[in-house]
Amino acid sequence: MRISNHEPTYRLLNVCVDGMTVGRNCSRCWKCSRVIMMLDIIGKLDRYAAVFDTETFRQNRDALMLCLRAEPESTAVRDVVEMASQVGYDLRASLKGRVWRTAGAVL
Repeated sequence: MRISNHEPTYRLLNVCVDGMTVGRNCSRCWKCSRVIMMLDIIGKLDRYAAVFDTETFRQNRDALMLCLRAEPESTAVRDVVEMASQVGYDLRASLKGRVWRTAGAVL
C-alpha cells in the first residue's frame, strides 16, 4: 500500500521472477499475480498499466483467484487475504460465492 502512492513506482516497479521479460513484468508469475491482485484490491491497479498487463489480468481475474485458492497455505494467498481484510474488500463477492479457505479461516 505504501508504494502505491509513490509515482515513480507506476513506471519502474519490477517484481517479476519470470526472468524472460525485459522492462515490464510478465503479469503471470506467482509474484506478479500477487502484486497485481493486491493493487486491484486497493483500487490502484490502473496506476501500474505501464509495468503490468492490466487488461489481461482483468480478463483472467476470477481464474487467477481460483488458482490461488488451490494453495490456501501459500504466502501469496495469505498476503492477498490479509490485504483484502485490511481494506474491507469482500473476496467472497469477487469469487461469486465460492468458498475461499486460508490459514484456517473460511471466507
